[in-house]
Amino acid sequence: MNDKHDELNLPARELAALVREKKVSPVEVVEAALRRIEANKHLNAFITVTADAAMEAAKVAEQQVMAGAPLGPLHGVPYSVKDLTLTAGVRTTMGSAIFADFVPQEDAVAVARSKAAGAILLGKTTTPEFGAKQSTDAPIFGRTLNPINPAFTCGASSGGAAVAVATGMGAIALGSDGGGSIRIPASCCGIVGLKATLGDIANLQPADLFSANSYVGPMARDVADTRLFYSVLNGPHARDPWGLSLSRLAQQGGAGQLSRAQQLSRLGQPSMAQQLTGTGQPNQMQRQGGTGQPSMSQQQSNTGALFSGLDAVALKGLRVAYMPTCGNRVHHEVKAATDAMARALEQAGAIVEEVSLDFVALEQHFLVILESMTAARVQPHLARFRAQLDPALVALTERGLNHTAVALHEAAFARTRCFQDMQKLFEQYDVLLSPTVSAPPLSIDQDPNGIVVIDGEPAGTIRGAWYPYTYPMNLTGHPALSMPCGTSSNGLPIGLQLCGKWYSEAFLLDLAEQVEGLVQQMG
Repeated sequence: MNDKHDELNLPARELAALVREKKVSPVEVVEAALRRIEANKHLNAFITVTADAAMEAAKVAEQQVMAGAPLGPLHGVPYSVKDLTLTAGVRTTMGSAIFADFVPQEDAVAVARSKAAGAILLGKTTTPEFGAKQSTDAPIFGRTLNPINPAFTCGASSGGAAVAVATGMGAIALGSDGGGSIRIPASCCGIVGLKATLGDIANLQPADLFSANSYVGPMARDVADTRLFYSVLNGPHARDPWGLSLSRLAQQGGAGQLSRAQQLSRLGQPSMAQQLTGTGQPNQMQRQGGTGQPSMSQQQSNTGALFSGLDAVALKGLRVAYMPTCGNRVHHEVKAATDAMARALEQAGAIVEEVSLDFVALEQHFLVILESMTAARVQPHLARFRAQLDPALVALTERGLNHTAVALHEAAFARTRCFQDMQKLFEQYDVLLSPTVSAPPLSIDQDPNGIVVIDGEPAGTIRGAWYPYTYPMNLTGHPALSMPCGTSSNGLPIGLQLCGKWYSEAFLLDLAEQVEGLVQQMG
């Protein structure tokens, strides 16, 4: 391996293929990844680096390759996990002094599935405390920098994960998303991030699973790698109530893709799930009972074959709802970039119609849910740790303590109304297209409780002003993907969000690959 660490710049799918073909050593790849993490320490993307454990895992991975053992689709591929997600035997701080020494005894389901697929953990990436802030900084680790321009935010709360992927400190990363926390950093760092349908990627960590609006999901440098990682992560779990409906759909042969599959059938095309597995099942990896692990037979699938020869999703006749604004002010360069994509889709044969939903009005209800939940988690520790906590977290917690049960139920009612509005929209359209955020990355010094300024005009508080497009999907459960669609005049990434019907991840990934091609053509 040369000093440029070229293998680290390869897509995960190609790296995994080279490992299987014995053209690249997992040990050399992990050594190179650890050197790159060290060389990029100034970006502050990692809270914990598991160098020794990663090297041991790499040696085992190499032995398995040489022995001709069954190999998973991510065998030998280094990756990282956001420090909100449980990792057995590896410190998981939640970005806070409260859990500075917490070492979980078991892996989160997504981590266990990644491990079973052969991925090698490099460490835990940075997050603001409990993921409750719009910039990736916290007293316990400091500030994470945007690798494109450190004067601007890398986004949050999966900021460290996005920075790691963008700079090749692992080809893929596992993020989490409670209001846009995968998609916002993906937009800010110029990568791809997917928040799947509620329950589609099992997540047992929320204390209140029945009111869950927090997700785990894949982050990668392109759509194909996002698809690969998603195929490893997705699938129900018996202890996640939201995945039970997906499991029942699979048992009944519905596969969660019914509406899109019907449309593809009318166009004479197989669904992506059918192309990948030949069955139409949404879960490309069968889970063994109780463990939530992928079966070895599925791990042995040839990833190269998996991604070859796939027909493109048809753009002609695709019904696109384009939402440049949702009650907010949008930066002129962001609007220009997303307008251009809407026109490109229209020129490719899609039926594009502009729509508007008032997502900004949902902000007050989202805050009641967020602040109440955070207060319930932090309040028991507040007296002991107050001086060690981010003042923004303390303020958010204290606001949460003042919310009433009535306000929390009103927020739940608003969540239901938003879900119904989205369902009505998808009776007419196949996909909702919008910016990911209202403006390119904000200043790294943006006050989290202050007013956001867009195009020289005050635009409101940060959630309603900067990312009103993202948090509604956490409340409604619809899948949403952020991907690059251009850059601003000062070279900062601009993100595009694609949102689809429940369980339409395969369709969204198909479409995103087509959009990716259009972006490349547009230069």
